[in-house]
Amino acid sequence: TYVAVQHPDNKFFSAGYEMVQRANLLQDRIDVPGPDDDPEYDQLLLNYQIELMELVRGMHEIYGKLVF
Repeated sequence: TYVAVQHPDNKFFSAGYEMVQRANLLQDRIDVPGPDDDPEYDQLLLNYQIELMELVRGMHEIYGKLVF
């Protein structure tokens, strides 16, 4: 389970929030594919997205908060 926060009035960009949103979109496309969706390809993209989130989490543990 991945969780990320977004600033209430969108003053700041949240990389974590955007990554989680992307993963959720891909999971939705896998669960209920549309006519133009390819669930196998979307699963591959979701696996890459999860790997990216894990890398960012690891960098956060080493270097601290990522602020943009």
